[in-house]
Amino acid sequence: MHHQSDRQKKPEKNTPPAASPKREKDDYHHAPESGDKQVK
Repeated sequence: MHHQSDRQKKPEKNTPPAASPKREKDDYHHAPESGDKQVK
């Protein structure tokens, strides 16, 4: 169980730095945008 968690976390951290920040920014942009659209 512990190994599985480590294995899943390893590939995520292994991802390229450009994909990591880009994905986080995309999620941030999508979160507020979706909320704004739904609120409107």
